[in-house]
Amino acid sequence: MNYEQKKTKVGFAVLEASKFVIGPSNAIIDPYSDIIKDIPANEVKAILMQFEAESKISIEYMPRFINEFIPDIHKRYLYEVKVLDIAYFKSFIPHESPIKALNKFTEEITGQTAEERARIKAIENAVKEKELSPNVSEYFIDYKDDKVIMLNGKIDIGRPHFGEDNQIVFEFLYNHPNQVFTEKELLEKTNAKVIGKLTKIVESLGFRRGLGKAFFEINTTSIKFKNHIKL
Repeated sequence: MNYEQKKTKVGFAVLEASKFVIGPSNAIIDPYSDIIKDIPANEVKAILMQFEAESKISIEYMPRFINEFIPDIHKRYLYEVKVLDIAYFKSFIPHESPIKALNKFTEEITGQTAEERARIKAIENAVKEKELSPNVSEYFIDYKDDKVIMLNGKIDIGRPHFGEDNQIVFEFLYNHPNQVFTEKELLEKTNAKVIGKLTKIVESLGFRRGLGKAFFEINTTSIKFKNHIKL
């Protein structure tokens, strides 16, 4: 942990301590609290003194040394500080990392957790690299009344919008697995506009890259859906 990370933690500890202040009393900083217990006590002291030098706090009581035999717990190791610039310490509130924020956004959009996406990615990679494990694994697609496309009955791959082309085409293909249909046949049987859109329709359903290649055979004029595959 570098200096900036330690300073951020101590600053956040000051902010949290300030929330417990009632009336004119001071904030109590415990160097062994969960927030800053992994920072050496002498470094906590140094950072608090820096905050005081910058007029962000006023240290009303500072323990001279840590001695577990001193009966008064305040005299033992707790700091008393008066917070002078609360806005400054609010800047130390931990923010989500860009990766965590992206994962949360992706989960909201796709309805898939990071774990589920990782499992799908593993399947995609296996298909892409054609890595066949000694114990052959079987994968299948479920599509039931709730109109959610599920991989092995557990992983939500996609949720096509009712009445749109991708939902109409997929439902037809799901009910006619392992059969080859040309674009003209799909147009006649579903009335969906599929000309030049087969690959995009498959991707919009959640069958991207390796998953698409695993469950669909697509060429320039035809498509076949395979409901069960083995890797």
